[in-house]
Amino acid sequence: MAAEEDQLTPEELVDLVHHTDEQMRRTLGRMLAPRARREGGEEHIEQLRQLLAVASPHHVKDVMLHRMRQEKLYVGRGLSFMGHIVAKTEVARLGGRLPARSLTDKQPGFEFIDTLGMRRPATDGVSRPFAEVEITPGTVIKPARGSGSKGCYLVFDTDEIFHAKDGKKFTTREDLQTHAYAILRDRSSATSAKKDEWTTEELILSDRETRAPAIDLKFWSFYGEIAFVSEINRYPETRWDFWSPEGERIEAPGGWKVTRHEGLGFTPEDLEIAKKISLAIPYPFMRIDMLRGDGELVFGEFTPRPGSSNVLTPEWDRRMGEMWGLAENRIQQDLLAGKEFTEYKQFMRELKKKRRAARRKAAKSTTEAKN
Repeated sequence: MAAEEDQLTPEELVDLVHHTDEQMRRTLGRMLAPRARREGGEEHIEQLRQLLAVASPHHVKDVMLHRMRQEKLYVGRGLSFMGHIVAKTEVARLGGRLPARSLTDKQPGFEFIDTLGMRRPATDGVSRPFAEVEITPGTVIKPARGSGSKGCYLVFDTDEIFHAKDGKKFTTREDLQTHAYAILRDRSSATSAKKDEWTTEELILSDRETRAPAIDLKFWSFYGEIAFVSEINRYPETRWDFWSPEGERIEAPGGWKVTRHEGLGFTPEDLEIAKKISLAIPYPFMRIDMLRGDGELVFGEFTPRPGSSNVLTPEWDRRMGEMWGLAENRIQQDLLAGKEFTEYKQFMRELKKKRRAARRKAAKSTTEAKN
């Protein structure tokens, strides 16, 4: 039978999910009954653990939660990193204001880092169409909006430019611009450039003599706690490594299809810098992307919703879901204790002023155009 014939229709899938959910609810209810637990022994409890490992919140009732607590059992998918990501996306869709979103774009992220007095690449802070971007040696050209390395160009010289995503080299502005506009037209990737708005910033090098670009250190941070660090060396080809917050190499926490190599890791001082930044943001999670330059750690960008969140293993998804929940609780406790988040509030005041000024300027331009 062909693979297409094995596929269920959307209607059949909906029916299957509803049927499976109902079966899960009934089975859990029966197995969590006092008599079943009393008579079933440890084998019964182990079977319950297996079921609950794949159970979701809508599979249980309040009375079940009381009985689970008695046996030290929990709903496996009750805390999920991807679940939190989806929930916050829905909150934003409903009009909720998420503190992390204001830091997503590169220039606002830089301005917040400035309030913390930390090193970041120099930039003029202006976004412009690609046709107006100057090809200046020692700079990086990036989309003003969007995430990831797609559309990020390392300019070593006017005829030596590399695309950070795949290392593709360009020697002419014409070829570079053609590539950039192709990325703008590409809607297959969530991390592609969204608009013809580009910025330039200082190119951070890890070795000035060999002109090797900085290595990416991405700290997956939960309000002062680090889950793991991903290290990416993009030159001359992209290679990855993964680290525990204690500085020990670990297996990939998810299904990244990447080339592994033995990286250089990070220092305890690097870790403290990432924690300090994380603690200044009134939000449970932020991936803090840093650049390891020549003898210095430089801020890169904020990523509140990593595109690779869905590739985490179930164990890591649960672990990071727990870290998110505890981070949210710590923020609440700090707020109740009077924490001000001074730098973040200062940043937001300035950002709102700039946005109001931009709206007034746009309104004035529209009025003048009509007249």
